[in-house]
Amino acid sequence: LTLQCAFRRILACRAREKRLREQREYTELMERLQREAFIAMVKKEQEEAERERQKEEEKRKKQREIQQRKKRMLEAAFDGDEEEMKAVLKEVSDLDTKNGVGTDEKGKATRLCNHINMVECTDANGNTP
Repeated sequence: LTLQCAFRRILACRAREKRLREQREYTELMERLQREAFIAMVKKEQEEAERERQKEEEKRKKQREIQQRKKRMLEAAFDGDEEEMKAVLKEVSDLDTKNGVGTDEKGKATRLCNHINMVECTDANGNTP
């Protein structure tokens, strides 16, 4: 009877140690998975912020280019330089082609609208070409 009691106690201690070890391993696994998930989430947010920053930078770059073309158009109109004005309008047309604006009715309307926007630009004093 005493031997059986001692044997059961040994088995109970081993089972307890096994449960504690499994619980510790499970806790470590969960902590590691949480860290990995957090790192992945932070990385995803950083990539998203980088894409957004690049979009904004591209948008600002396009606006700068448009403003530079308008400035060139205004200066050419002020100087009476028809060749430069034609060159600016050709740049606008080439840019439309590069951006995939078609030659169908909708594309022609878009191209015409872009040309009109370039021709009807004004400077800070309200001067037009």
